[in-house]
Amino acid sequence: MRSVRVNFFGSAYGLENGNQRQIEIVDAATPKPGPDELLIHIKAAALNYADIMQAGGTYYKGPKPPFMAGIEAAGEVVETGSGAEKFAIGSRVCAVARGGLFSEYVTVNKNLACALPEHMDYNLGAAFMVSTLSAWGAIVKMAKAKRGEVILIQSGAGGFGSAAIQISKMLGLRIFATASTEEKKRKMISLGADAVSGYDDFENEFKSFNGTQGPDIALESVGGEIFKRTYKLLPPFGRIVVVGYTSLEIPVIDPVKLLFETKTISGFHLNSFVQSVLSKKRENDELDDFFSDVFMRIKEKSFSVNIDKTFPLEKVHDAYRYLGERKSAGKVVLLID
Repeated sequence: MRSVRVNFFGSAYGLENGNQRQIEIVDAATPKPGPDELLIHIKAAALNYADIMQAGGTYYKGPKPPFMAGIEAAGEVVETGSGAEKFAIGSRVCAVARGGLFSEYVTVNKNLACALPEHMDYNLGAAFMVSTLSAWGAIVKMAKAKRGEVILIQSGAGGFGSAAIQISKMLGLRIFATASTEEKKRKMISLGADAVSGYDDFENEFKSFNGTQGPDIALESVGGEIFKRTYKLLPPFGRIVVVGYTSLEIPVIDPVKLLFETKTISGFHLNSFVQSVLSKKRENDELDDFFSDVFMRIKEKSFSVNIDKTFPLEKVHDAYRYLGERKSAGKVVLLID
């Protein structure tokens, strides 16, 4: 079967080192499902900024080359291991994993897969899980958002930001979001943001939106100066949830300032969620209810997963470059089969 392998760290994505490419489609053995596992024939997979950072060697505790890439995908169950019989052969599913999903066949723990409704195609299913789960985890589990609160979403036009805006709307939050271009700002408004801004003067734009009171919640994915400015805008009892550091600039956090300013900084990362699932520490009912709600909203067209561009698997280098150069305004999907 075909599978995408990262052979060495770099940022050119088609770069050759002697006769070897940085990112290469290789022939790999088809895996067999173990206990509690599904064998899935992958139809589509989504590229995330985490994949860009892993390939570049900037991902915190990321995999070391060579490694098989891909953390979310959708496809058809073709075989089940013992204990995974809740998914019938032929079931359409979307799934997440720590890696290896840019492949024609993959094995995934049954608790990391979700049945794909009939009204969602494989491309939509592939682009759904990482952004939506991460936004749900940040807003619901970490920030513990309450109806009527004000949320600031930095970098709100990408896959995560788009999901975060819509989930915030579902929860009855007032939403202020940032992005770099007018096109992206219009997109955020269409998704439900109440006010939008660029990065240069978001503090004053936010004050025009909400008066002198800072945001109750901030989702921060940039790091560096944006993190520092977001923290400064936060009022007492405000909370930041860190969900990324795309600038690669890691801010220093002073716990004494947290103490005297009475603010909260937390983080949410999908890898930790995956590990909690695999160790069976997750509350399934709450997440299942959330998925049911979102799937219904997708059917009713009140929740959208924006796919910006698709690439055939053979063009995987172009897909990495497109996302790495920040050209996307939504999800980037690889067509595997």
